[in-house]
Amino acid sequence: MLQISARALVFLALPLTALQAQIPFGDFETWESTDSLFENPYQWSSLNEIHHLLGYKDYTVMRAPSEVEGSYAMKAQTRKFCAADSSVCYLVPGMAVLGELYINPSDLSIITPGLPFEERPEFVTAYYQYHPVLEDSFRIVVELSKSLPSGGKMIIAYGEYQSGDVVAQFQPMNLELVYFSNFQPDKIKLAIFSGVRNEPYTEDYSLGSRLILDNLQLGPKIETSTGFAGNPAASGSFQLYPIPASSDLTLQWAGQGLQGATMIQLYDNTGRLVQEQYGFSATPNSTTSLSVAELPSGTYWLRLSGPDGQHLGTRQVPVLR
Repeated sequence: MLQISARALVFLALPLTALQAQIPFGDFETWESTDSLFENPYQWSSLNEIHHLLGYKDYTVMRAPSEVEGSYAMKAQTRKFCAADSSVCYLVPGMAVLGELYINPSDLSIITPGLPFEERPEFVTAYYQYHPVLEDSFRIVVELSKSLPSGGKMIIAYGEYQSGDVVAQFQPMNLELVYFSNFQPDKIKLAIFSGVRNEPYTEDYSLGSRLILDNLQLGPKIETSTGFAGNPAASGSFQLYPIPASSDLTLQWAGQGLQGATMIQLYDNTGRLVQEQYGFSATPNSTTSLSVAELPSGTYWLRLSGPDGQHLGTRQVPVLR
């Protein structure tokens, strides 16, 4: 069975419109339809139109009743689409992005120049329910960037929230943005997926996994009585030493034990991934080391992700020779 890559779907074509100080229509109250056959949230896009053009009658994004505020929320659900003779089938996650959606016909990749944006928020917040099938997880990806005169871009900030926990009632989500630069961004990319499994960090989907999302906003963290919303391992649960580092950097886990291996990623100050280490077992007071001996002096950022991809924290790492 063929599958559409979640990472290939992250970056979708978006029109350059007026600067947005907030996520437009993140309350999912307004929906628009084409020929009254399917709907998308207003100013958002999904694969619904493509499925409609291909003759499919099932859709991956639809409105759902809201239990948070207003009348509606957005539901994204992983579905199976088969050719008329059932010779080829596709598992497609429910996916929504800001703006319009274009697919490159040469390789079926999806590209976005980004939506104009000039804010530096700490968090992207929302309320959600999640009903995974098997070991599936939902994912929300946000990237802030700045265009360069050469035609490229500099990544200013990045954030990703992923969880495979069953959430039957709406609960808050705090997606923390990690900043790699003091420059002001000029573009934002945001994509939402109902499913992507980590085995580890490979993409696979489970038929029927569904995410219901409401009140998607930029702003301060939603405070809860249990700390970081949706993440039982708080972001302050590890330490790094020595700081500054010159040869080896030690990470010590100070939180509760986690079931499964973690991912450690080190980024330079432009947002480029320079080192990645998978397999650290985060048991109380456990340690692991990363070599920074080959890295030039400068400021780096270490990001720690949990066994199911959840963000456990990010630390600044100065490297000094």
